[in-house]
Amino acid sequence: MKDYYSILGVKKTATQEEIKRAFKQLALKYHPDKHSDATEAQKKQYTQKFIEIKQAYDCLSDPNKRKNYDTFGIEEPFGAGSNFNGANFNPRDFFSGAGSDFKFKTNFNFGNNFGDFFTGSSPFDNFFKTEKQHAKEVTEIKFKCTLDELYRGGNKEIKIQRNTFKGTETVNLRLTIKPGYKKGTKFTFRDYGDQLSDGSYKDIRAILDEAEDPVFQRINDDLITRINISFKELLGGFTKILQLPGGRKFTVTEKDIKNIGGETIIPFMGMPIQNSVSNRGALRITFIMSVPYLNVNQRDKILSLL
Repeated sequence: MKDYYSILGVKKTATQEEIKRAFKQLALKYHPDKHSDATEAQKKQYTQKFIEIKQAYDCLSDPNKRKNYDTFGIEEPFGAGSNFNGANFNPRDFFSGAGSDFKFKTNFNFGNNFGDFFTGSSPFDNFFKTEKQHAKEVTEIKFKCTLDELYRGGNKEIKIQRNTFKGTETVNLRLTIKPGYKKGTKFTFRDYGDQLSDGSYKDIRAILDEAEDPVFQRINDDLITRINISFKELLGGFTKILQLPGGRKFTVTEKDIKNIGGETIIPFMGMPIQNSVSNRGALRITFIMSVPYLNVNQRDKILSLL
């Protein structure tokens, strides 16, 4: 004979209130839906444990059954003729009443009596919903980071407004930007959104956007830029200094020109490659030359030198 008192962890002299309290705690602890990350074998163990807890409570919460159990050791927690089969038991069915072969003979009404323990229409509303029911409402927002911020990384704080039953309030979202993060990186903040009619809160999904840079365009981990040079600079030489994200500087001279209109690639001078300590993308420079107006004599002189 199973020791129902030991299963619930109460003394034989326990009051009905103590039995109810013990059942509530154990039911929440061992219900399989509370262990979605468990293995199939572990889920079966939780299910069997939950069955034992239900059997013990069903018996000890009924004064007549408890008296028979204490006196004669009778173990009929579900009554004669019940179609209950522990091997096929689904804890969800217990609360939903689903399944034509799943019938309890009990005087305990979960929808009403468990109101003493929980708020809401059912004690397990928050635990035994389907995955679809578990899906929370999400509000998406966008925030911008400069290329310098994305190169260096660091902490960032965003202030948003949300609506609650008490009115509008300001909420601070704190993010950690890692070097190399890209446009589209998402950060989720649980329960930071507007308050819903049931008292819960929406989630906030903050999506990173890159602020437009006046000098560089970012493609993956590369930095793209254009440098305008004059015809005189092409012939006589030049030195230009590029201010790169992260406080870096790169000196460009006429020697870096491979061909006008084509791209010059400088390795390891681009953006950090995410999750790589030392790797960088490339700096890709396109040189654009403005050609001055030349009269016939000027063109002839130039041609004579070629």
